[in-house]
Amino acid sequence: MTTSAEPTTDDDPEESTTPPPTQTEAAPSPAPDPCSAYDMGIDLGYGGAVEIFECEAGWAYATSIGGTGDTEFIAQRVDGVWVRVMGMGSTTCQDELLDMGAPPSVVVDVLPCDVMYPPDQPPPADNPPSSDCTVETEIFGTTYADLAAVSCEDARAVWAAAATGHPGSWDELVPAPGGWECTVVPYEPYPPIAGACSGPGDGEQFFVLNP
Repeated sequence: MTTSAEPTTDDDPEESTTPPPTQTEAAPSPAPDPCSAYDMGIDLGYGGAVEIFECEAGWAYATSIGGTGDTEFIAQRVDGVWVRVMGMGSTTCQDELLDMGAPPSVVVDVLPCDVMYPPDQPPPADNPPSSDCTVETEIFGTTYADLAAVSCEDARAVWAAAATGHPGSWDELVPAPGGWECTVVPYEPYPPIAGACSGPGDGEQFFVLNP
């Protein structure tokens, strides 16, 4: 008698394998915005009240909101901290900023040096005062205050109250009477800033001390 062989199958449960589930990694946190208007306002002592017109490669053309007079400025981000380089009413010309590394898109509204200083006119003295208001500081001596909605006398009083007995830092604001807050230790890239204070409320009151 002839017997037939049993059929074979490849579906052996012991031999079949199922690939392990793929583990998905959590999405990385978004990188901080290098052109944050809020961060710039805090770093420069404007209480976050800043509007940025152009920002590229660690440089920005911006304005302080609610200030008086020339409120537009050029700032540079150095080691994660924004530093004011010049106000739009200053004597710094476009070529000087380009030599410092500023992108052309940021300084397009700054006058070229040959326009600001025609060949037949000598340039002004270095570091002319940026304001008629002077404030004395321990580190820089006499500084010139850029004021927004605050008198020179009040700025002097606020600074004296904040700087006396408070070491301060860029990371911790020093309180002053009337709801003011000040930065009393400078961060010192070019050009240095001696300090800054912002008033209470929506940031309309502030001043910046320039050596």
